[in-house]
Amino acid sequence: RGRSKIPIYIEVGEPIFIPKGGDVEAANEQLRAAMQAQLDRQQAAYPTLTGDDLRYLPARLGGTAPTPEEAHERDTHDMSRTQDEFNS
Repeated sequence: RGRSKIPIYIEVGEPIFIPKGGDVEAANEQLRAAMQAQLDRQQAAYPTLTGDDLRYLPARLGGTAPTPEEAHERDTHDMSRTQDEFNS
């Protein structure tokens, strides 16, 4: 059926060098900050989503995707069901 025409953005960051015996917590924070900056750039560059596609976009960016906390709550609820609501 061919390509999906869904754009895929990839960004490779600069290497982060951590000296032997370096501060692991500081290195972790440096890595986290670099990854967050990359994510922010990629999300800003991505084409605007509309309609049903908004479910893939976080609310902070105008979408309807659940927060990680909401997703965890939904998953917990689904796992604790005693009856299948679709086949009852």
